[in-house]
Amino acid sequence: MNSEPEYCLFHTHPEKIKDGVESRAFVTTIQQSDVESDAVARRKKQFIGATFGYLEIDAALKEQDEHRLGADDDYPIVFDHAVFKGGLSAQDVVFQQPIRACYTQFDCIDRSESHIPDLGVRNKYAVDFNGAEFAGRYHKAYVGGATYEAVNFRHAEFTNDGTVRFGGAAVTADGQVRFDGVTFRTDGGVSFAATRFQNGEYIVTFRGSSFTGDTVSFSNSEFHGSGTTEFTGTTFNTHVRFTDAEFNTTGGVSFISCRFRGNAGTTLRGA
Repeated sequence: MNSEPEYCLFHTHPEKIKDGVESRAFVTTIQQSDVESDAVARRKKQFIGATFGYLEIDAALKEQDEHRLGADDDYPIVFDHAVFKGGLSAQDVVFQQPIRACYTQFDCIDRSESHIPDLGVRNKYAVDFNGAEFAGRYHKAYVGGATYEAVNFRHAEFTNDGTVRFGGAAVTADGQVRFDGVTFRTDGGVSFAATRFQNGEYIVTFRGSSFTGDTVSFSNSEFHGSGTTEFTGTTFNTHVRFTDAEFNTTGGVSFISCRFRGNAGTTLRGA
């Protein structure tokens, strides 16, 4: 009988894990999560309270000559209350599952000066969803009704000196996109430039979120559909650009109680 204790890789301190092992294990777990038992399929996509180092989803998929992450079901990949101590890279990844990362902490380290071997220029951004596609949605029931969600980062925190990029990403699933209550406090800035929100009849919301640090960009971003786009109660403590942004939503756009504070400037040219 083996007396050695067993540990969950995703709840082990990152310093005890070799580079790349965690990323490969994560991708393999998701890709093989399509099993006969619904309960097991759902559980295999849950990383609640996990602690990650630097999660390179794109690099691990590339090793498998693949760019799609997901299985043949609609259970979400759940990162609720997880901690990313080294950032995350998912450039050009197609997420076939919906993503949920509520109350998740992203330590956005400036990776451009990192000494991690073989890091490469392509992975210099702290949290990088550049060019990613969010194509999955899940049915969420609640008291009084139900809805669909595609992306949910509600009350997540992005902090430190690195850059957060969702630039060039696209939400193509018909479901809510929620960044409400998110804290962006990064010296490297936040980019939603050229991001396409094509999520049908559902809302895109940054309600109650706050942005502090370097420039925030929504330049050339596109909001399409019949849902509402909300920046209600959002606080910008830095310069924000909506240059040439396109709001083509029949549900309208709300900046009610949106605050632009301190030395923050706003660029709306062409929007």
